[in-house]
Amino acid sequence: MAQQKYTAGQILEAIKGTRGVRSAIAQKLGCHRHTVENYITRLPSVRQAIEDERESFIDLAEVKMMTKVADGSWPAVKFVLMTLGRNRGYVEQVQITGTGKAGAFLLGWAEDDSAEDQGHLDNQNGLPPASEAA
Repeated sequence: MAQQKYTAGQILEAIKGTRGVRSAIAQKLGCHRHTVENYITRLPSVRQAIEDERESFIDLAEVKMMTKVADGSWPAVKFVLMTLGRNRGYVEQVQITGTGKAGAFLLGWAEDDSAEDQGHLDNQNGLPPASEAA
């Protein structure tokens, strides 16, 4: 087993402020990103610190989104409802357009229900237009 070049403490210190980005951690340490990946794999404390950095970054994004919603930004409102509010029924309608290889269902977003668009979506999937698929 190769000798470790960095202590867990050095890695943990380098993680701070990187938002969990491996290349940023490697740059702080002066090593390759793969070295950081090896430490993440081997040391649970490093893996947890990376997860904590990422969660902190997500928290920041959530606060920004909340501000946008409070300001009345329609795209922000729609995004929150379609993600956090999906269990209340705020989802885009999904239409099953046929089956794919090995019976897998192919889904298409029903933004525009025109026959021309529906046929185009089906043809992208290699299927006949919906009107002929029955």
